[in-house]
Amino acid sequence: MKQAPHALRSHMLHLLAGLFVLASAAVALGQRPATAFAAGGRVSLSLGFLLVFAYTASQLAAGARLPKITGYLLAGALAGPFLLGFVPRPVLLSLRFMDDLAFGVIALAAGGEIHLAALRQRRRAVLLNMAFQPLLVFSAVFLAVFFLKPFFADTRALPPVKHLALSVLLGISACALSPASAIAIVSETRAKGPYTDTLMSVTVALDVVVIVLFTAAITLFKPFLSAGAFQPARILGLVFALSASSALGLGLGRLIALYMERAGHNLLVFLACFAFGTAKCAHWLAGFTAARYGLTLHLEPLLICMAAGFYVNNSAQGPRFMDALSGFSLPVYVLFFSLAGASLDLGALAQCWPLALTLAGLRVLGLAGGAGLAGALAGDPPRRRRVAWMGYVSQAGVSIGLAKIAERQFPELGGVLVTVVLAMTAVNQLAGPVLFKSALARLGEAGGKP
Repeated sequence: MKQAPHALRSHMLHLLAGLFVLASAAVALGQRPATAFAAGGRVSLSLGFLLVFAYTASQLAAGARLPKITGYLLAGALAGPFLLGFVPRPVLLSLRFMDDLAFGVIALAAGGEIHLAALRQRRRAVLLNMAFQPLLVFSAVFLAVFFLKPFFADTRALPPVKHLALSVLLGISACALSPASAIAIVSETRAKGPYTDTLMSVTVALDVVVIVLFTAAITLFKPFLSAGAFQPARILGLVFALSASSALGLGLGRLIALYMERAGHNLLVFLACFAFGTAKCAHWLAGFTAARYGLTLHLEPLLICMAAGFYVNNSAQGPRFMDALSGFSLPVYVLFFSLAGASLDLGALAQCWPLALTLAGLRVLGLAGGAGLAGALAGDPPRRRRVAWMGYVSQAGVSIGLAKIAERQFPELGGVLVTVVLAMTAVNQLAGPVLFKSALARLGEAGGKP
């Protein structure tokens, strides 16, 4: 009881700080830049405002017993181009290069959250979840889109082949999860236990499977939706790229561990440069091989960083490696999730909310059924099976990225696909962190109490 007045004062101060930041942004960003130099300053000012506002919102969210990333997302959505417009779309696009840094660091942390000993101990639960969750989620979403075609304006006018392709691609994209959200919640709550170990392994591994299935589906539908011919070699190229990315990541992980053992100076700077450089080198290699040899060698930077983080964390340098990543996790998470919130297309949600909410609900049912069935076969206790699905609801970059790829391949279909995926992501990404944190609290795994 003695702490209540202090807590109330703290919340009021954070609220006043947030209002002050909003008022300052309205004054500073409300004027149109007159020169290119001023326009460049606006980008820096918008980014600085967004980070400060997102951090303040996260403190308010924590005071309301919500995950901090919920505050980051809501602050980004409020400041983004679809509401207040303090971070307009051109500025948002100019800040996209920072995603490479954030994705790389989060992928390193994702790989680091997979402990080999825990994976061996929970391998049955991991494999069962990877089998049943995508099966039930895909079936629920696919059947809904396929058989409810006449009831939604977005699907009513599509020809049969395009509608079938949309049903398949939406079903696969609905299986994608959000390692970034899961890592942020685990880091915030210091969660540890069998449920956390299983969820982190499933979340990371399942996204790799979804990427493979989605790319294979695009390859299979391409002859029917465009003038291109079916090329089985593309699937082989995809398998090679994923295998090469994994092998390269393990090799780079060994080099990181060797660097930490022999030198280890400026580790934070080294890891940040590694994360950012991996993405840039992968993009450069894809462009170089396409221009020089007519064959795109597209390595997956996320998979490279995940494999590298997995190797280092399961080496003798693991504890030091994770400590270094936690040292700059806060600014990375604020940056990543506030930009993700600003990118949430609230207009898309308003445009197709009946279909998006229907599919989001069916996705939750599929997750609940898959996680519950996997838990039952793995011998998990009933209380864990009842809440297991709550940690898998979040969706973020992978599903949106896959939809964007489909839009480039099939322009006549991609508009509907991207709109629906963006709307589903907005719903799942706002609800998912809250549900995951609640599940950890119910199971007693928050705060490192398994």
